[in-house]
Amino acid sequence: AAAVAAGLLPIGAAADGGGSTRIPAAFNHLFGYKPTFESIPNFYKPFDPIGLAIMGSVTHTVRDAAVYLDGLCGRPGRHALPGSFAAACDRPPPKGLKVGLCLSSPLLEVQPDIAERVKSVAELLEQMGHHVYLHDTAPEGGLDRFLPVYGRVMAATPVLTP
Repeated sequence: AAAVAAGLLPIGAAADGGGSTRIPAAFNHLFGYKPTFESIPNFYKPFDPIGLAIMGSVTHTVRDAAVYLDGLCGRPGRHALPGSFAAACDRPPPKGLKVGLCLSSPLLEVQPDIAERVKSVAELLEQMGHHVYLHDTAPEGGLDRFLPVYGRVMAATPVLTP
């Protein structure tokens, strides 16, 4: 993400399982995209036996990410979605999407100004014709419950060597 933000690269390839693409992109004012599983070929799958990661991208714009996805897929029809990702950027946005709104975090306290900004985005989405619903289903326990589970999963992950 830093290389793309600095202008060293126009697009950065990235693998994302739990935010490894999207979080650094957000900190660098970029667009980080993790495709929906099975929507594109997942070349990372052999290296991720748990099934969390998929190839994504870090770009300056949504259109740049769409062009990257078209190149990653190689030819039309090689992914689960019809047509070109880049061509989809020129279509009108869909109406009536269901959007889950989460105003809490299992890891840390959400700052009030951040919660207000998220609420304002939710209001804008409703004005655009989407259905926004509260989806606060954050698990209890935070990092003290997550890290031991994550550690066991990583310890059980086989290491591939040449």
